Amino acid sequence: MRRVDLPPESLPDSSREGRPLTLPDDPAHYVRDVLRMEPGDELELFDGTGRLLKGRLQKVSERDVVCWIERDAMSQRGESPCEIALVQAIPKGERWKWVLQKATELGVSHVVPVESERTVVDIPDDRLDAKMERWHRIVRSAARQCGRTVTPTIASPRAFRALRDEADGGVLEDVPWLVPHPSGERGLSEVLESAPPISEGDEPRCALGIGPEGGWSPREIEALRDRDATIVDLGPRILRTETAALTAVALTQHVLGDLRGPADAT
Repeated sequence: MRRVDLPPESLPDSSREGRPLTLPDDPAHYVRDVLRMEPGDELELFDGTGRLLKGRLQKVSERDVVCWIERDAMSQRGESPCEIALVQAIPKGERWKWVLQKATELGVSHVVPVESERTVVDIPDDRLDAKMERWHRIVRSAARQCGRTVTPTIASPRAFRALRDEADGGVLEDVPWLVPHPSGERGLSEVLESAPPISEGDEPRCALGIGPEGGWSPREIEALRDRDATIVDLGPRILRTETAALTAVALTQHVLGDLRGPADAT
């Protein structure tokens, strides 16, 4: 079934089940001009917050694309039982796009971009809004492709020192930190299996801190230790930042999330 993402604000609060829904301009363009769908075709719509609508196209024209909604409900399909915040020093070029795409596919809940001592990416203030919009488009597209109903949140980039001040309901408040680094004395899987980070709701929750191309500086590692982060090892090879990020996410999902196989998946 073809999937289309909708801006949450485009959906009324009341259920659209058994009623028509006229798609906003961008989703309408995607349905009509990219997917080239026709009246009668089945369609799945999601808003990235868990709301999932299923229906059939009723009208496709240059002016309107209308879908008859057969089901409108909340869903956690495709969402992991483990809430992972990926705290990533921003890599340069297409590596950042690749991290956003693949982290979304692997089920990350939150992405927190960081400007560390060795980060080489500099985002001017006047370009930040455009960058953020592009990042959101990337994760929405990835969520559409992989079948998720909730898209990851993306925080505004922040300096490393600001991470210690995350509070007031932020995604990093009271979250156990796991930081891959060559100085780690225990493997990530071993740490997760021996002392899994469990939140008050009895569900796994953690932040994975991934350094830049040059790695976290000694001062940053010391600061992470001071905030009770667990420094972990990802094996005998030095990994690129994007490889380390996705390896850490996949291992965490394997131990605590939904990559353990059908027999054990929740």
